[in-house]
Amino acid sequence: MFIECLQKNDLIAFYHESLQADQYRVGKELLSLRDKLIQSGWNSYLPKQPKRFSDLVITEKQFKLIEGFEGYVYRWVNVLYELKKHTDFDFELIVHDLEDFINPLLQAIFQKLNAVYEPNKL
Repeated sequence: MFIECLQKNDLIAFYHESLQADQYRVGKELLSLRDKLIQSGWNSYLPKQPKRFSDLVITEKQFKLIEGFEGYVYRWVNVLYELKKHTDFDFELIVHDLEDFINPLLQAIFQKLNAVYEPNKL
C-alpha cells in the first residue's frame, strides 16, 4: 500500500529513480524513515517543509486515506491523543532510564502520565 502511495507522487519526488530501480527496498526504507520522523515529532501538516519532507507529505496524505494505515507509530500517536483527554491517573510510572534516551513520542506519553525518571541502576 505504501509503495502505491509513493508511486502517485513518483514523477516529481526525490526518490523517483530509486523507486524505479527497486520499489520494494525504497518503499521499505521510506516507510521506516516516515515512522522515525513521526516518532521524533514530525508533523506532516506543517506548511513550507523542505523538498524531501514535502514529497513525503504528499505520500503521507495518500497513505492516511487507506483504512488501517496506522501501523506501529500511529498506535503511539493515538495513545497520546487519548491520554490528552484525561488529567489524573491512579498510578505512578517509574522509567528506569534517562529521559534524553527515550524517543520524543514516548517522552510525551510519559510526561502526560507524570512519569518519574530514575537512571538505570545497572
